[in-house]
Amino acid sequence: MKHPSDFSDRQTNGLPWYKKKFIEVRTQILLCYLGLLAILMGISIPTVHNVIFQRIDSRLRAEIASEIAEFESDFDLKKNQNLSQVKQSAIAYLRNDLVEKEQYFIILLEDNFFQSIPVIYDLPQSLQPNSQLIERLISQKETVSGEFQTQELEVGKIIYRTFLFDTPGQDKGVFLVARATYSEYKEAALAMRLIVIVTTTLFLLTSIGAWFISDWILKPLRLMSATAKQISEKDLSQRLSILGQGEMAQVASTFNAMMERLEKAFQTQKSFVRNASHELKTPITIIQGHLDLMGEDPEEQHETQAIINEQLDRMTRLVEDLLILTRVEQPEFLQPELIEIEVFTQKLFQKAKVFTEANLQLEKVGQGKLYIDPKRLTQAIMNLIENAVQHTPLGGKISIGSVCNESDVRFWVRDTGMGIAHSDRKQIFNPFARAAHSYRRSNGFGLGLSIAQAIVSACGGSIILDSLPGKGSTFTLIFPVKNSLVIYD
Repeated sequence: MKHPSDFSDRQTNGLPWYKKKFIEVRTQILLCYLGLLAILMGISIPTVHNVIFQRIDSRLRAEIASEIAEFESDFDLKKNQNLSQVKQSAIAYLRNDLVEKEQYFIILLEDNFFQSIPVIYDLPQSLQPNSQLIERLISQKETVSGEFQTQELEVGKIIYRTFLFDTPGQDKGVFLVARATYSEYKEAALAMRLIVIVTTTLFLLTSIGAWFISDWILKPLRLMSATAKQISEKDLSQRLSILGQGEMAQVASTFNAMMERLEKAFQTQKSFVRNASHELKTPITIIQGHLDLMGEDPEEQHETQAIINEQLDRMTRLVEDLLILTRVEQPEFLQPELIEIEVFTQKLFQKAKVFTEANLQLEKVGQGKLYIDPKRLTQAIMNLIENAVQHTPLGGKISIGSVCNESDVRFWVRDTGMGIAHSDRKQIFNPFARAAHSYRRSNGFGLGLSIAQAIVSACGGSIILDSLPGKGSTFTLIFPVKNSLVIYD
C-alpha cells in the first residue's frame, strides 16, 4: 500500500536540509509572522522617531515663545530714555535673567550686535557677530521665527525667534532668543537607540519562541504524518490522540474518522474477496472432483457433464452479480426512461407469478409516471421477491404493490415469513450476508439484497425494512419527489 507521505518523502529526499526546513509548514508560518513583525517595526520605529523629535521641536518653540513673552512684559522702557539708557536697561535685563543650557539671548541695536548671554566667546559660531544668521536677522524689519541647520556637531539645529522693541532712534531693537537642539536630540537619539535595541531583542526572542510554539501547535500534523507512514493493509488501527477542542483537535478527529471508514472499507473488501473466493472455489472443487472420478461409462459422463454445466452456470451467475456491484456507480449503468407506474407494477406482478409458485398477491397499484431505469428497478424488486420466497413457508403469502404520494413513490414486497431478527437487519444488505435462519436453503450467494440496495441507491432511492419476528417482513423502496424523478398525471 502506498501512502501520500511516500510521494512527499520522495519529493524532498534530494533537497538540502535548509531547503527542507524552508518548505516546512512551521517555517512558512514563522516567516510570515516575522515578515509582518518586521513590517510593523519598519513602520513604527520611524514613526516614533519623528513624533519624538517633532515634540522636542514643539517644546523648544514653546519655551522660546515663553521667553519672548517674559521679555515683552518685563523689559519696560521709560519715556524720554536716550539710547545709552536703553542699552543699560538691556544689559540689566540680560544679567538678571537665567538662561538654560544651549539657550541664547541676544540683543541687536543700531543694526549691530550689542549684547548676549552667554557672552560672545561662548556663543556658537552660527550666532557670532557677522555670522550669516545674525546678518540676516539684523536686516529683518519685522518679527521672524524659524530654524537654522548649523555645521557644528555639538550645536546641531538652532531654533530661534525675534521680538522688535522701540528705541529712541529710527531703528527698532531686536531681542533674539535661540535654542540649540544638540543635547535634546542626543538624549532622544539615545532613547531611540534603546528602543531599537529592546525591540530587536524582543523580535529575536519572539522569533525563537514562535518557532517552538509553532512546532508544538503543529505536533498533531507530524503525528498524523508519522501515523500515515505506519499504516498498511495489515494494520489500520493507528489513531491520533485528540487533545483540546481547537482546529488541530478537529483535524485529528477528522483523521481518526477517516481511518475508521478506511479500516471498515478494507475489512469489507477483505470479507468480500474472501467470500467471493469461497463461492468460486466451491463449484471449482466440485468440477475438479467429478472430472477426476469420471469413468468411461457414457451415462456417468453424461451425469458428470450435467453437474459441470450446473456449476459453471452457478459461477456465471456469481460473476454477473459481482459485475453488477462493481458497475452500479458507473454513469452508463442506468438507462432511465419515463414509465407508467400502473403498467410497470402489473407487468412486474405477472413476471413474478411466472417466477415463483408462492402465493403472490398484488395489493395496490399507484397512478403516475416515474423517470427511472425499468430493467434495473425490476431486477431490484425481483431480488426482494426471491428473498421473500426463501424466507416464507409453504402456504405463506407474498404481496407486492406500489403507491404515489405527494412526497415520494413507493414499491414494496411483503411476506408472512418468520421475519428478520433485529441483530441481522444491518448486515443482511452486505454482500454474501444471510439471515441466521430461513425456511429453505438458498441456492444464491447472499448478493440479492445488496444488489437491490445498490440499484435503488443508484436510482436516488432507499430501502426501508420493517420486520416482526414470526410475523414477516416488508421491504419498501422509496423514491423521493425531491430527486425530480416523479411526474404525476
